[in-house]
Amino acid sequence: QIYQTLHGSGAKLNNFHRIRLLLISLQRTYVMSKPRQILPDTARPSKYTLRLQPDLEKALFKGEEVVQLKINRATNRIVLHAAELKLSNVTLKQATSSLAPKEISYDEPTETVNLDFENELTPGDATLSLHFDGILNNKMKGFYSSKYTVEGKEKTMAVTQFEPADARRAFPCWDEPELKAVFDITLQIPDQPKLVAVSNMPAKSEKTENGLRIVEFSSTPIMPTYLVAFVVGEFDYLETKDRDGVVIRVYTPVGKKASGQFALDVAAKTLPYYNDYFGVPYPLPKMDMLAIPDFAAGAMENWGCVTYRETALLVDPDSSSSQTKQWVALVVGHELAHQWFGNIVTMSWWTDLWLNEGFATWIEYLCVSHCFPEWDIWTQFVYADQGRALQLDGLKNSHPVEVEVSEVAEIDEIFDAISYSKGCSVIRMLSSYIGESQFREGLRNYLKKHSYANATTNDLWDALEQVSGKPIRQLMDSWTRKTGYPVVSISLENSGENSSKFKLQQKRFFASEPVEDSTKWLVPINYITKTTPQPSEYIIFSDPETTVDVPVKAGDWIKFNSEQASFFRTLYSSELLEGLGKALDAQEIVSASDRIGIESDAFALARSGFLGTEQVLKLVASYKKEKNYTVWADLSSNLNGLESLIDQLDCYENFKRFGRDLYSAIFEEVGWDKKDGEPLPLSMLRTLVLTKLARFEDERVVKEAQERFNTNPKSIVADLRGMIYRIVLARGGEKEYEEILKFAEETDLNEEKLRCYGSLGSTRKPELLKRTLDLAFSEKIRSQDCVSVFASVAANPRGKQMAWDYLRENWERVSGPLKSGFLIYRLITCAVQDFSSEEKAVQVEEFFKTNPLPTDRPVKQAVETIRSNARWIDRDRAKIEAWFREHFSN
Repeated sequence: QIYQTLHGSGAKLNNFHRIRLLLISLQRTYVMSKPRQILPDTARPSKYTLRLQPDLEKALFKGEEVVQLKINRATNRIVLHAAELKLSNVTLKQATSSLAPKEISYDEPTETVNLDFENELTPGDATLSLHFDGILNNKMKGFYSSKYTVEGKEKTMAVTQFEPADARRAFPCWDEPELKAVFDITLQIPDQPKLVAVSNMPAKSEKTENGLRIVEFSSTPIMPTYLVAFVVGEFDYLETKDRDGVVIRVYTPVGKKASGQFALDVAAKTLPYYNDYFGVPYPLPKMDMLAIPDFAAGAMENWGCVTYRETALLVDPDSSSSQTKQWVALVVGHELAHQWFGNIVTMSWWTDLWLNEGFATWIEYLCVSHCFPEWDIWTQFVYADQGRALQLDGLKNSHPVEVEVSEVAEIDEIFDAISYSKGCSVIRMLSSYIGESQFREGLRNYLKKHSYANATTNDLWDALEQVSGKPIRQLMDSWTRKTGYPVVSISLENSGENSSKFKLQQKRFFASEPVEDSTKWLVPINYITKTTPQPSEYIIFSDPETTVDVPVKAGDWIKFNSEQASFFRTLYSSELLEGLGKALDAQEIVSASDRIGIESDAFALARSGFLGTEQVLKLVASYKKEKNYTVWADLSSNLNGLESLIDQLDCYENFKRFGRDLYSAIFEEVGWDKKDGEPLPLSMLRTLVLTKLARFEDERVVKEAQERFNTNPKSIVADLRGMIYRIVLARGGEKEYEEILKFAEETDLNEEKLRCYGSLGSTRKPELLKRTLDLAFSEKIRSQDCVSVFASVAANPRGKQMAWDYLRENWERVSGPLKSGFLIYRLITCAVQDFSSEEKAVQVEEFFKTNPLPTDRPVKQAVETIRSNARWIDRDRAKIEAWFREHFSN
């Protein structure tokens, strides 16, 4: 039946197809044989009434809870989630009876608690009442404590982070996304003037009793436990109302109200924009956004009470960089999009996490493009998110966008560039393919149909299919249920006076060694040409090979995948690639996204062996006249990857000469100083160009940076500070190290602290590199920031071996605070990603066999990257050295 569906009702099965389908069936049986670890459906909640009292000094809390339940079938046991909690005073009322459990037992591995009753509970309504005690942990999950300073005095706030499955650390609950309920929340906090209590809904009453302020909040809409939030701490705040009357507040550290203004302005534009775009009004009366000192992720979309890292929400008018300003706008756009995609409509299970995160990542760009059209943000999408996804998904050890999750321990693993960045990339591809208006109409229908309920990926595809009339589910299953993506090879078969025939072939792209893989995709593909700059209509390329007739005459260039809208790599024949190089040099390719696609694909294809690296270096010379920030950012990132492989070779000095030559023209264009009214991307371009020239040891740049630092370091503009700190540290010694360390300790702006701490790894002194590693995991650095400081050493050619040795020698101490979340995987990646030998690959494998992590996929990805690096340099070393020797030996 599967075969005939794909190939027609008259198709016959041969033995090969029978075996293949049997294997598919067996594989599906095996995958589904590992059931989801979910609660039994004997009882379901409809409403929680919660009262919590945190003790900020002792880092403890206690609570009371009443849950309205529906008992679905006769049972003697109720099972719900609870972790690091102790229950007491448990009673269950049904009709006229009130029952206490005969036994309360905890199952730590599944983080559940069993309430066993003597008498059988009958189907129908019930009320569960209980008390509980817990700890304000220091793990940045559940109900946890965060340290901050007010007027030189250290204080503690209580914060929640429940996604994916940590509401169970704050109150006993049915902690699964499909088990939605209404929440009535009351917080009892010390009656102190500056202390604030915030939750999802506005406070409806406050009163004082026995030295406690009792804050009762309005009832929430029906929602899952992972979106519940409550925060208790000292804050200042700014407030405004948006066009539709929603009250928006930004809660900042005390004394830093001004740093919340930019995010407040962005939110006031964003909520009305989303109201109009989705056609579904934001349903809550308020939107609070809070800056949290200790926060593992970037932000969390709690309904009406969004929490952020300070660096993802605060923009200091004098000391924040252009990069920070842009980042804040994107993160605010992302989290507010979740108020619809995730909150109003929630995924049924974590398998569809990608739909939440991929969609919110896609629309954050749409929103920022609306708010700040001059930022050219969609071009940055191609570099930042699509580029990140292509890199990770080119590995054998990637995973599908839709990946079956059976237990909580697996969820952190999929908060990665596949769920976020490949997810948003295939959504962008789909929007481009069916057209923006139909895509928007389909989204509106989906949201209206599933509001205040749960949905799956297929529910969205069905809504879009009904609007567009196109086989969306069939198309998108090709991209969300398969690992990887294709490389499409393009060659010229023949050409005439006004048209040419091109041969297209597709096969799975591997960044490392090729593997026999017959996977095929339904690829939306179009093109632009020298004489037709507007993109052609899409065709769907589904076969291993096809031909396309294009109205382009012999000798004219053609560029497939206009705007890089579809998710694949393009391998041009040498003839076609040379034509594109000439077009780049003549500045005939108008779209910056297309210019990124050409060089980005070329570098990836050189790594994988489809192209020679010397061909790519020749192509790069065509970018000397480039002026777009994002094109330079992507090109610079690719050159960084090459540099990490050759920084120990004899040709490294020639490589630096090549770099100085490549960036010389754009350096003359951007200079050192910001011009009045210049757009934000130009400010970021200046920082990038100066950073690269310093890396290439351009003495003009180094000397100017040292002079500005020595003259008045406090006067350096925010966009240039990090770059200048790194230059001064690389050329200096202990004196400069101590000076920048002192800057970090004196500032109360977290962005500046990270800027200073993150530059310390640029030193060339071994004893200072070791000191930086010690600092990264000391009490001076928050757990959320230790990876960034460690990475500054690992990214230094003189420090990468030292960083890896340090990680192994101090594994228990270093990994302990990070093991319970995704930061541990980021630490491993930055520690080993620049290695390029089989010896190192084996070393990493062996270390993590002895020191296993909750999931091994990130380690496998890291090892595969090392082996990919090794094959690249082993294969092309002689040609790379010869090319640099020929072109840049003097």
